This record gives sequence, structure tokens and C-alpha cells, in this order.
Amino acid sequence: RDLKGHIMDVYKCRFFPSGLVVLSAGMDMSVRVWSVETGQCPRTFKGHTMAVTDLAIIGVGREVLSCSNDGTIIKWLCADGSEQERWRPEAGPCNAMSVDR
Repeated sequence: RDLKGHIMDVYKCRFFPSGLVVLSAGMDMSVRVWSVETGQCPRTFKGHTMAVTDLAIIGVGREVLSCSNDGTIIKWLCADGSEQERWRPEAGPCNAMSVDR
């Protein structure tokens, strides 16, 4: 199935534990939530100012972490797409992250 919505390259995709929902992120500074069955994108998370480079699904799929070349890591609530927390480590661009559950 084609998932159309990002306007630039996609850098990362992650499946939710159910396998029915997938996240995507990329150069257009957004994180998108997709239905695998329908190909619809019911939610887009926007808050980064540069490309989103990595994603992590936490809280049994209730929350998402995204990191970006802008040096920020954002925690999002999946239910409504709201930004819950934002971190800005002093290390510069964030290209990848590892989450210990």
C-alpha cells in the first residue's frame, strides 16, 4: 500500500505493536500516523524545525518520541497529537535515539 502525505524524503518508519498502525517521519519536519489497512493518515505531529530522524513508540503505543536535526526530542500523545514534553540536549543534531523500556 502507498502511504502518501510527506512532501519530502521519509527517514524512518515504525510499526505499532498491533501491526495495524505505522509511524513515518522525514525531511518535511513532520511525524505521521497511518492506518495500514486503509492508507489514511488521521494524525500529523508538527513541532520540529528540521528533519525528523528517528522515532520510538512508548507506553504500549500511547506515546511517541521523535528526534530531529534541530536537536530536540519531543514526546507526543497519540490520542490527540499533543506535545507532552520537549528536550533539547546540548549535543546538537539528534540523528538517532535508543529507548530503554
